[in-house]
Amino acid sequence: MTDGEQYRQLLTQAYDGERLGVVLGRELAARTDDAGERAVYHAFERVESVARAQLEPMIAAAGAAEDVLDEDAVERQGADLAGQMAAQPRTVAWTGILPEFERFIGHLERLRDLAPAGDRRPYNVLVDHEVASVAMVRAVIDDDLVTAERVLRGFLDAATS
Repeated sequence: MTDGEQYRQLLTQAYDGERLGVVLGRELAARTDDAGERAVYHAFERVESVARAQLEPMIAAAGAAEDVLDEDAVERQGADLAGQMAAQPRTVAWTGILPEFERFIGHLERLRDLAPAGDRRPYNVLVDHEVASVAMVRAVIDDDLVTAERVLRGFLDAATS
């Protein structure tokens, strides 16, 4: 696989992943009665939305729109994952998904490394959002929803200023 092909593959995987994250945050927020947990999930949904917005012009520039999952598939996958997670104790659910979040940091770093020359800020925002998401997951596992939300809001403040 050429670097260009790998870039396009990583790009579409990242875009689909961020779209899935938006649905996951929304669905988890809708499934909990805990106000603190709901606040974390809404913040997570916003973080994933920021990352998705960074990727949209990259997808267009790479001509990769036909490679991404259709919206119905993303909605189904996100709702299914939220249902599976909501059926477990919160700390157990997030412990199970943490390795995927950690792995995705490397995925986004590789995407940045393969990116066409130019402005690195959007790629850095992508990596930073995943680092913040991992910190959020760890805080949720520690049952520290205040820290989980604070980490996400800190990312949002930095990324949108």
